Amino acid sequence: MKTTIFKQTLKDTLDLLRKYKLVLIIITLIFVLGGVLGFFLPNSLKLIFLKSLSETLSKVASPNQFVMFFRIFLNNSFVGLLLILLGFTVKAI
Repeated sequence: MKTTIFKQTLKDTLDLLRKYKLVLIIITLIFVLGGVLGFFLPNSLKLIFLKSLSETLSKVASPNQFVMFFRIFLNNSFVGLLLILLGFTVKAI
């Protein structure tokens, strides 16, 4: 019985891979292109990107630790509530 479940699961997985073949190829190409660009991109451009990223993150960061704790707590509470509510309505594939 376990082998039939395994065979069915394998068949379903292969069907999904065939169905989403183009999407998987596009995602793989984007990943490889990002790696190649990251490898060959000049260091000056990398530094500019990192500086702009750090400036953006410094604007988001709060000097008050309690405010940051409260934001994280509210975010986690909201996500937990969504998981509880949607966990009963979203059907597993």
